Amino acid sequence: MADLQPLKPVIHQDGFEVSFVKQPPQEIQLECSICLQLLTNPCLLDCECGNCFCKECIDTIKSSGKPCPLCNQHFRIIFPNKQLKRTINGLRIHCPHKDEGCLWADEMGKLSEHLNKLPVNDARLEGCGVIYISCKFCNCSFPRKDIENHETNLCPKKPYTCQYCGQSSVLDDITENHWPLCPKFPLPCPFECGENPQRNYLEQHVSNECDLAPIECNFNYAGCKVLFPRKEMPAHLRESIVEHMSLLAISHREIVQEVKELRIENHTLNLCLTSKVVDSKHLEKQLRSDLDTLKKEINSLKRNFGNKMTALKKENTSLKQSLADTSRMYKNVQLQVRALNHQVVTLFAQSGSASVSDPQSGDVCARKQPSITPCAPVLPPMVTSTIPPVELKMRNFKQIKAKKNTWNSAPFYSNEGYKMLLSAKPHGIDGTHMSLYVYIIKGKYDERLVWPFRGEVTVTITDQVAGRNETTGIVYDDTCGDCGNRRHTNSLTGGYGWPSFFELRCLSPNYLKNDCLIFVVDHVSVACLPAAGY
Repeated sequence: MADLQPLKPVIHQDGFEVSFVKQPPQEIQLECSICLQLLTNPCLLDCECGNCFCKECIDTIKSSGKPCPLCNQHFRIIFPNKQLKRTINGLRIHCPHKDEGCLWADEMGKLSEHLNKLPVNDARLEGCGVIYISCKFCNCSFPRKDIENHETNLCPKKPYTCQYCGQSSVLDDITENHWPLCPKFPLPCPFECGENPQRNYLEQHVSNECDLAPIECNFNYAGCKVLFPRKEMPAHLRESIVEHMSLLAISHREIVQEVKELRIENHTLNLCLTSKVVDSKHLEKQLRSDLDTLKKEINSLKRNFGNKMTALKKENTSLKQSLADTSRMYKNVQLQVRALNHQVVTLFAQSGSASVSDPQSGDVCARKQPSITPCAPVLPPMVTSTIPPVELKMRNFKQIKAKKNTWNSAPFYSNEGYKMLLSAKPHGIDGTHMSLYVYIIKGKYDERLVWPFRGEVTVTITDQVAGRNETTGIVYDDTCGDCGNRRHTNSLTGGYGWPSFFELRCLSPNYLKNDCLIFVVDHVSVACLPAAGY
C-alpha cells in the first residue's frame, strides 16, 4: 500500500497553520473552497457537487444570488454537516504556540478553551502559558505562565502595606516615597553597634543606649575633655580618680576666687543702687509736679475749646440764617430775570430798534428801524393756518443736555407749503436754559410761495402726564435779514427767526418721560406780503 501523501497545510480562521498530531485521513474535507481556511460550521448544499463550505461563506454567496462556486448550479437549501463538524473538532492538533514552548496537544474543539484569549475573573490564569495577558495592576503584558509571579511579587503597582507602620498604598510608592520617611522604618546605628532601631527612636538610642557612641567624661566641667565609647567610660572613671580630684581642686580654687570677686562687685552694685533709688524718688516727685501742671493746662484748654465751640455754633447758626436769606433773594432775582427774559422776547417781537446777539454764533445783528409808528404792529396782517399737529420727539435728552449738542427734528410743511424743521440747543454753564429755532429749508413747493417768509410758528412743549403744556412762538419779522428768504440748499446756516428761550427747571418731571421731550407744532401764522423777487 502506497504511503499517504502529506496534506496541504490548513490555515485556521485565526491566521495560524494547523499542526496535526497525526495526519488525518485524506477523504476528510478540512478546507473551505471559498475562504480556503479550516471549515467553520461546515454546511452542505442541495446541488450535486457534494462539497462543504463554511456557513458564513455560503450565506454570503446565497444572499448575493450566485450559484454554487464549484458546480455552478443554483441551490436553495443549506444543510449543516454536524458529522463533519464533530470529526474536525475531534482531530488532535498541537498548540499554535508550539514553537514558543507550549506542549499542549488535544482535540481541535478544545483549542479555544486552551487559548483562553478572553479570560474572565479567575479563569484568566488558565490556558496557554505563552499567550501574553495584561497585569491587572500595571496593564503591562506578560506570558500567562509568568503573570501570577509578576502580580504577586514584582509588579510595582500592586497593593502593598508597609510592614513597619501599616500604611497602605502601591509597592513603588511605599518603597520610594514612604520608606524614606516612615517613622518606624529600621535604620542601622551610625556607630555600628549592631542594633537597628526605628527611625523615630534612633536619636534616643544614640544618646542613651548605644555602647559605641562617644560620650563626655562626667568631670568635663572640671576640665577632663576626653571622649570615650559609652561602654569604656566606667573604666576611665576608675583609672583617673587622682587626675579628676586634682581637676576638682583647681576648679574649687577658681570658684572661691570668683565668689570673692562677685561679693565685692555685689557690694559696689548695692551702693550704686541706693544712690539710683534716691535719684529716682527725686525724679518721681518732679514728674508728679509736671503732671499736675499739665492737667491744669489741659483743663484750661478744654474750657477755651468749649467757649470757642459755642461761639462757632452761634456763628454757624447766623451763617445758616444769612444763607437762607440769600437763597430767598436769589430765587426772587431768578423770578425777576425770568420775567425780564419774557419781556425781552416780547420786545424783540414788537420792536426793531435794538441790536441783539445771534444765540448760536454770538454775533451782534443790527436791527433795522421799521418805518411804522411805535404803536403799530411789526408784522403785517397775519393769516393763521391750523395745520395737523406735528409731533416731534427729542430722544436722549439727558445726553444732549450734558454735551450741549444741537438737536434737529424731522422736516415738516406748513399749509402754504413752507418746509421747516425745529432745532433746539442747551445753554448756560449747567445747561439751565434751552433755545428753540425754526429753520426754513429747501422744499418742493418753494417756486410758488411768497418770499421772504414772514410770520410766526407756534411750538408747544407737551406735559406727558397732566396735560399742562408750555407754548412759545418763533417769530420771522422784517428785521431778520435773510432769515426768511428762499433756500436753495438744505444748509442750516441762517434760515431761522428770533429764538425762544425757556428755563429747563421750570418744566416739571411730567414733561420728561423715558428721557424724551415732545414738541408739537400746531400753528403757522403767515404775514400777508406781496410777492417778491428771488
